[in-house]
This record gives sequence, C-alpha cells and structure tokens, in this order.
Amino acid sequence: MKSEKPESELSKTQEESDLDEITVINARGGAFDFLNDEPELYSRDDLKK
Repeated sequence: MKSEKPESELSKTQEESDLDEITVINARGGAFDFLNDEPELYSRDDLKK
C-alpha cells in the first residue's frame, strides 16, 4: 500500500536524524566560521554535465 504522505514528509531514518542533529550543532557552534573568509575555489562552471 502506497503512503498517502508526500515523499518529503516521510519519516527519516535514525541515521538521517542523527546527521541532521550533528549538522545543526556544527552550524550553530561556529567551528566552520573561518570558511566565510576563505576564497571560493570552485564555481558552477566547474561542474561537469
């Protein structure tokens, strides 16, 4: 039986939930703030089609 919820609303796995939590902690913690001052090394032109 197919789920009535859209795919975006389906339950996340425990691993996905853990990754989301870690990502939020990293973003709020400021550990990667130094990257704001670093130059961009790649652009959209570098993507292969």
